[in-house]
Amino acid sequence: MSKKSGITRRNFLKLTATTTAGAVLTACTGAPPQSGQPSQTQPTAVSSDATATAGLPKSGATQVFKELEPPPEPPKFEGGPKWTPRDLSGKTIVLWGIQYDPHVERYKLLGQTFEKRTGAKVDVQPQEGDLGAKFMSASAAGTAPDVVCYMGISTPPLVRQKAILPINTEVFAPLGIDVEKWWRPGAIGAYTGDGEYWGVPHEDNWDGYTVTTRSDLVEAAGDDAKALWPGSQGEEGVWFKSYDDMFALAEMLQQKDDKGNVKLWGLNSSGWDPHSLFSIMRSLDTFWWDPENQKFNMDSDAAVKAIELLVEKPFKLGIEGVLGMSQINAFVGGQVAMARGNGTAAGEAWKLGIEGENVIAPPPVEGKTPLFVGEGGWGWVLPSQAKDKDASAEFLRFACTYEAQYIFSQIYGGSPPATRGILDSDIYTGDHPVKIGLRRIVKALENCVFFGWGFGTWGTVSQVTQEALTAVREGKLKGPEAAKQMQDGFTEQLKLWQSEA
Repeated sequence: MSKKSGITRRNFLKLTATTTAGAVLTACTGAPPQSGQPSQTQPTAVSSDATATAGLPKSGATQVFKELEPPPEPPKFEGGPKWTPRDLSGKTIVLWGIQYDPHVERYKLLGQTFEKRTGAKVDVQPQEGDLGAKFMSASAAGTAPDVVCYMGISTPPLVRQKAILPINTEVFAPLGIDVEKWWRPGAIGAYTGDGEYWGVPHEDNWDGYTVTTRSDLVEAAGDDAKALWPGSQGEEGVWFKSYDDMFALAEMLQQKDDKGNVKLWGLNSSGWDPHSLFSIMRSLDTFWWDPENQKFNMDSDAAVKAIELLVEKPFKLGIEGVLGMSQINAFVGGQVAMARGNGTAAGEAWKLGIEGENVIAPPPVEGKTPLFVGEGGWGWVLPSQAKDKDASAEFLRFACTYEAQYIFSQIYGGSPPATRGILDSDIYTGDHPVKIGLRRIVKALENCVFFGWGFGTWGTVSQVTQEALTAVREGKLKGPEAAKQMQDGFTEQLKLWQSEA
């Protein structure tokens, strides 16, 4: 079984010791491929200063950037945590996060604002490659940073190894935060486990439920295409009515050359596979993981049906192909008309003049409200080896405020917010298609819950899922076989996780 799932004790321990770059960078537009994972499901970062790829339109890109530029200063807000900054003049806080342009920009803006409020300097040190491995090495060597921007879903190994500290007493309690009222459940859920809070979230889930669509191609395709696309109804149209409608639109938008070869695929759903798969399962009344009974539910009819809708049917219809890349790269590269997986595809495409707009994936049962399962997002953790834990905790208190949440939520022209308080801000207003799509995302998040806690490491779950669904895409496995492979793989990694407790 381990040969099929790709899990060995050595590989598992590597995943539990750190959080690999390919596993944690799922909420952003890209990550480098990691060893042992199929390259076609791994995205590649699109730099914020990217120029148009060969063959893509360049016109309008500069204008779009200006139109999406967020306001520079947060508006006044009376609610939220009451933070009274302390004088930290003379102190320096070392901040680590991923080396990714949109994130680095936010790190610096937050650092500058924190310095204005407290006098403490923030030394932003973005890390290339495996952030988890570097953080654990630094912790062991006594050179750990003071704060780290880290994915909530990837914190369990850090918690187990006592590399980070729980924050309720040091951060939430002094601010008087009502966790249920201030934080969105998917965002804080990613940092909640073992009866503790392990981080301050600054975004909610992007992944698994968005369908980024070439609105210009829908317009060109005419009334039949418009009738299928939710975006034709403006903001009243949030999700596709059915999978049949989504597949039919993809077929209309697909383009072939004179010889019948596909030059623009209708759909691509590669990348962020667990998010999409588990969301379909939840809509079919089956949650992928049962924490109470410590078992997985991939050996179910719902899992087989989810594989059919996500992978088998679009390949059978000929509207999707194996492109050797993630859906974001395929969409931004002008190779597909529709991309399911990561909602940042729309904003990244507009940077190159491609008119992408986000709508929401359909319910697997027509007429029902679609339900989703997500990973939450990024946030701030408190290293147990921080040199000045009080100053570090002060930064995390700042990160809880409306001001800090507003600053980070401007990323990509606007991201799903971690706090309910930010929803009415001007970040989410405007008539640009990216903004309209963002409001659909926020609305759909009311039906989204976090993956859960206690199943082991997310890196392993992601790897097993991607390997199984890649095999289906390549015609090497049928749906029931892939479901069994995932059930066996998840169960094996859980046993290894528990044996190392």
